Amino acid sequence: MSDPRVGPWLFTTVTAMLAGFAALVLSGIPLVVGAAVIVATVAATAVGRSELPSPARMGDRRAVGAATLFAVVLGAGVLGGEPTTGLLVGMGLYLTVWLLGVSSW
Repeated sequence: MSDPRVGPWLFTTVTAMLAGFAALVLSGIPLVVGAAVIVATVAATAVGRSELPSPARMGDRRAVGAATLFAVVLGAGVLGGEPTTGLLVGMGLYLTVWLLGVSSW
């Protein structure tokens, strides 16, 4: 596997988005949302740099495909008036792409 560059970026971005969304739903306070995004970004960066198995370890080609799929699903959700659904389904597909790459199916 080549040195992944897109995987860690995508993992950090998706983690920060999920944390921001969760904080927005749970509190709705901009300061809490900002803090959640910062904490999630730092944690995702640490995990991405570690040897732990995570989506950050995806190769570039798989990560670019996952990012494209995520963007299309999120865009469809936004255009359909359901950005929350698009975000959650996109994250589910992102994790599915990672799991399929890790498994020996």
